[in-house]
Amino acid sequence: MTGHIGLPRGLLPLLGTEALERLAYFGMQALLALYLADRLSTADGLHGIWLLPELASTTGLAGASLAGLLLGVNAALLQGGPLAGALLSDRHIGRDRALWLGGSALAAGHLLLAVPALLLPALTALIIGTSLFKGAIIARVDDLYPVGDPYREEGFRLLFIAISAGGLLAPVAIGSAGERLGWHWGFGLAGFSMLGSLLLYRMARRTLPAERPVPAMPAGAWAALAHPLLLALPTALTVVTNFQLFNAYLPWAQAHADLAIAGKTVPASWLIMVEAVAGVIALAASNWFWRRWQKTRPLPAAPVQMAAGSVLIAAAPLLLALAAILHAGSPIPLTWLLGFHMVHTLGGAQVLPLLMAESAARSPAGLVATGITASNALLLVGALVAGALASALPSLGAPLFWSLHAVLAGLGALLFLLLFRK
Repeated sequence: MTGHIGLPRGLLPLLGTEALERLAYFGMQALLALYLADRLSTADGLHGIWLLPELASTTGLAGASLAGLLLGVNAALLQGGPLAGALLSDRHIGRDRALWLGGSALAAGHLLLAVPALLLPALTALIIGTSLFKGAIIARVDDLYPVGDPYREEGFRLLFIAISAGGLLAPVAIGSAGERLGWHWGFGLAGFSMLGSLLLYRMARRTLPAERPVPAMPAGAWAALAHPLLLALPTALTVVTNFQLFNAYLPWAQAHADLAIAGKTVPASWLIMVEAVAGVIALAASNWFWRRWQKTRPLPAAPVQMAAGSVLIAAAPLLLALAAILHAGSPIPLTWLLGFHMVHTLGGAQVLPLLMAESAARSPAGLVATGITASNALLLVGALVAGALASALPSLGAPLFWSLHAVLAGLGALLFLLLFRK
């Protein structure tokens, strides 16, 4: 049954649910790196945060190194957790219950971040919430379309637009509030955004069809996913720079770059908005390029396209390394950062969308969300590597730090070609 403008009934509230959840998520991610860099910049910053002094004592880390470790482990769990959540919702508790429980945990986690002492419980709630919510929302959108419906792709394109909308608004709304009014204001605003997401979902439940039954796990289901899972391994090396955006990049840019526009300094979190805008441009440019390519010759295999994207991604942190060398004694001009984002997103447009497409195409019927989250879960390796590098930034120095990101992406490109050569 269709609703407004010919779309399936229930799709618009689901899109709003996802947009508000992503608004909260991206806003929190941008603020968290800056907040930890500020809070842990002095020894006194550890005090008053439950279990953090003990963690610092156990690891022997402090300041930026401790912040990098926390952010890296948090990103890895956010990346890997949705696989367990998708299996739980598909096989046991159902998608509606997973969405409601996950959304409630997310709202609690965002609001708890506004209380400094509860940093670690807040991050735990966010990991649990994301694990339940992420795969379930994908599957619930899929439920709106009958099997074989040609308009399903349109629905998922609209879902990605909703995700992009949340990413574009997050730095302006939540990032600005956190940097200019106080960290707790930003985290609190993220919490209210997630409460709005839950309210929209509550409204959507009245119009959603029954959940589509998930078939029994077919024999050889995981064998069918061997190709995308193998494809995820070099991808994990390639996307280390992507994970670093929400770890060491923003505090580093805030400390070493000139973020003034027309004489007015903008919040560092706005760089995430630059990444989002550049990403939209990169996706459009990539679609145009490959369509023109297809008119005269067959498309390269997915691993070849991903290898080419990895080379571009490797070039992006090299720009930051060069900027750090050339402007060692002065603020880095904003144009270097803008160049980094354009090159990085142009490369990324050839990598992550293709990983998702390959995972979806090879997943058994009814297990698309599980297949996508399974390949994405392997990217937690990239998140852990990003965290380890962030912890070592003070000792490595910026030129070597960013050069290592380029080396990892270059290794990813080489692995794409070696693992999938004919």
